[in-house]
Amino acid sequence: VTTLDWDNSFVSVYSADNPNLLFDMNGFEVRIQPICAKQNAVIGGTGASTTTYKDGVWNLQNETTKEMTAQAHLRVEEE
Repeated sequence: VTTLDWDNSFVSVYSADNPNLLFDMNGFEVRIQPICAKQNAVIGGTGASTTTYKDGVWNLQNETTKEMTAQAHLRVEEE
């Protein structure tokens, strides 16, 4: 049993089942999802890509190869 002081903590769990990086910063909630994890997800049995293009979503790319490697999803906290 332990106690965590969330105001001064950063926690991220990364695994094959949870490839997201989640954190809060300056009133924003941020989720970074690797593209390779999205492409490996099977949606409706089709294996289709789930790349999202909308407000609050930024594509992150490798500066050298210009390959899109992840997407960052931003949301304003409700406080």
